Amino acid sequence: IEVKEIPAMEIASIRLKGTYKDIGKYLGMVCKEVKNKAQGAPFCCYHDASYSEEADIEACIPVKNFIGNEKITVKQLPGIKGICTKHMGGYDVLNLAYKALIDYAMEHQLECGLPLREVYLKGPGMVFMGNPNKYLTEIVMPLV
Repeated sequence: IEVKEIPAMEIASIRLKGTYKDIGKYLGMVCKEVKNKAQGAPFCCYHDASYSEEADIEACIPVKNFIGNEKITVKQLPGIKGICTKHMGGYDVLNLAYKALIDYAMEHQLECGLPLREVYLKGPGMVFMGNPNKYLTEIVMPLV
């Protein structure tokens, strides 16, 4: 776990109320629209303070020189200072990484805010699922 500065970035995104299973579909839609204008790993922002069956999720991709359209919003995501950890493994056990971050925040008396970010450094592809044991996800909890 580390504390680090995440710089501001321009993103293309779709914000939705849905289930966590919907994320891949929406990230795929953003990828399809953005094409070669992507400037980094796809990620999701979670705007809910706790787990919810129908979550407030924003599927995002950092971009450069991309113009939004009726499907995709383009905006500046502010820079933040956050606590971060990287999780290697399937999404079904990401809760363990979240627990480690929450425990760290409590131990160091840090106050976390929203939105939480999951950055998908290595995950399933557009065609093949890949090996979930080798997925690499960075979780970022903003500090208040």
